[in-house]
Amino acid sequence: MNVAVLDFFLRNVDCKEFNDRRVLEVGSRFVNGSVRPLIEGFCKPKEYIGVDIEPGKYVDIVFAC
Repeated sequence: MNVAVLDFFLRNVDCKEFNDRRVLEVGSRFVNGSVRPLIEGFCKPKEYIGVDIEPGKYVDIVFAC
């Protein structure tokens, strides 16, 4: 993951905003890193769904164009 993404997450994310909520990540295919493991591990959402137009790591639903 790009260090700027990790820095943004650490400085700006309040885990209370994710607790017991449903998260939808659009464009979730793992390319060079993801905050999904951080959000799922530390912020405890009720559900986390990743969608993308291509299958891959962290993609739960593939939407065809």
